[in-house]
Amino acid sequence: MNDSAGDRCWAMLALGAPDGSGVDLSVSRVNDFIGRDKSQGRKRSALLVAGLAALGRLDTGTASRLNSRYRLHIERATPWAQMIDAATKRDQGGTVLVLAGTGLQGPDFESVPSAQVFHIVMGLRNTGQQFLARMVAAEALART
Repeated sequence: MNDSAGDRCWAMLALGAPDGSGVDLSVSRVNDFIGRDKSQGRKRSALLVAGLAALGRLDTGTASRLNSRYRLHIERATPWAQMIDAATKRDQGGTVLVLAGTGLQGPDFESVPSAQVFHIVMGLRNTGQQFLARMVAAEALART
């Protein structure tokens, strides 16, 4: 499965599997995905890196290097990101969930920035909503 269809399947498993074990989460595998990504602005790659980093499946240093190397723009800070991060720090799972819903609004999923997906997935994960975090990450990738 070394083609774009295989990449999409691998990425869904990398994001959606409960613990990620048994899925190759190496930097070289992520680089291979990014290298074959033909989506506009490498949107799929940005969502993959954002999701893996937010789920703790990529360390922050690796995510930062990939973000810089491929110009994925997952670091964007906004007032909305500050609100969801603050709710996460206060362990307000309901507030994180409501802010996640507002952060996913747009005419289509292409208009949702990968940075917002990162903050949503991180917030859900860190407030004990791991299943939802994985599903948001996987769904974001599936819709692009």
